Amino acid sequence: MLNRAPIAAFLGDSITQFWQDYRPIFWSGNGFLNYGVSGETSTQMLNRIALPLERKPRFLHILAGTNDVAGNGGDVSDEYVLGNIAALATASRSAGASVILGSIPPTAYPQLSERIAHLNAALRLLAREDIYVDYHRALASDDGLCDRVLIPDGVHPGTQGYEVMELTLREAAPSLFMESSK
Repeated sequence: MLNRAPIAAFLGDSITQFWQDYRPIFWSGNGFLNYGVSGETSTQMLNRIALPLERKPRFLHILAGTNDVAGNGGDVSDEYVLGNIAALATASRSAGASVILGSIPPTAYPQLSERIAHLNAALRLLAREDIYVDYHRALASDDGLCDRVLIPDGVHPGTQGYEVMELTLREAAPSLFMESSK
């Protein structure tokens, strides 16, 4: 059997990592590889970007920023986070991978919602050359916080949340799924 390049590599934190646990059918046999690591910040993802890119995926899905906003790596500015995510996208494009940039999903913490909204507005602009997936809009309740049915613990989607993410991704990036059905 030929060792084909994956269709897509998904780079992220625990939200990406747990996706495979909650929705294994999404990952089964479609050429998607999960490079999610729990607790990681955008800086840590930038430090390991070579790992998924060495597999030469056609797409690199980036879902970063939640742990930066939460302060997991210390206090960092929005410009710092955006710079890291821009560098991830640039590295992906330089390696020949099309970029799929996911918004930062909503949380249950009101003190984080304004910063997440600001970063997501900037990410949407950053992704003008790429595919932007608005997971925040899909997973938020009317108050801008997470819908607790979709994100039961206030940060990580549950099974229903990941189903919504998959539908949102299919709408934003139909070319990803055309590639995986070949």
